[in-house]
Formats: sequence, C-alpha cells, structure tokens
Amino acid sequence: MELQRAGRFGKQPVPQESAVIPPQAAEFKGRKTLVLDLDETLIHSKFSEAHLRACRTRGRCDFQMRIVVEGRPIQVYVLIRPGVLFFLQKLASIYEIVLYTASMSIYANPLVDTLDQD
Repeated sequence: MELQRAGRFGKQPVPQESAVIPPQAAEFKGRKTLVLDLDETLIHSKFSEAHLRACRTRGRCDFQMRIVVEGRPIQVYVLIRPGVLFFLQKLASIYEIVLYTASMSIYANPLVDTLDQD
C-alpha cells in the first residue's frame, strides 16, 4: 500500500524516506494502522514515590522500572490505565498498533515491552 497525503490537488504519494511510520510488516498487511499515544493515555508515570502516593489512593503503582539518564539512575513508577491491557489485546487482533510517545526511547522501550507481553 502506498502512503498518500491529501494535498491541494487530491491525494499525493508520500516518499518512503519521509514516512513517519515504516511500511507494514507482512503479518499486518491489509490491516488499518491505529496510532495510540503512550504517556497520559495508556499509562501514567511519575518519578517520585511520594507524589505517586498522593495521586493514587491505593498508594502503589502497577510496576516500577529504573532507567539511567545522563549517567543518573531514575526510578519510574508506572500506573497502567484501567482496561488498557484488555483494550490492546482486543485491538491487536484487528489493527496494526503503533504506539507514539515524545519520550526518550530509554524510558519508552521498557514500557512498551511491559505492555506488549506477546
């Protein structure tokens, strides 16, 4: 499938080198692509346990991870939004799912690995 963008004179092909999303893998050919935002949509992360307790009545997170940014270790406390794992599981059978984030990959990749357990 060729990527297209709407232009002044109708749909125009998008050169592959400027595409934001790579071509679909063979296993997803023919499926529509669903782009979801990671932070504040699927998950909520905090970098302070005290702040997390104030935000969450149960006082704990779904999981924790440690990342190193510029040589400094940082503990990340992550809350998965209710129903997200079920939501992703169901949609993955229908769509090619692409997760978007403006965050650094050192933070995002472990999050995605935790959410995508298959």
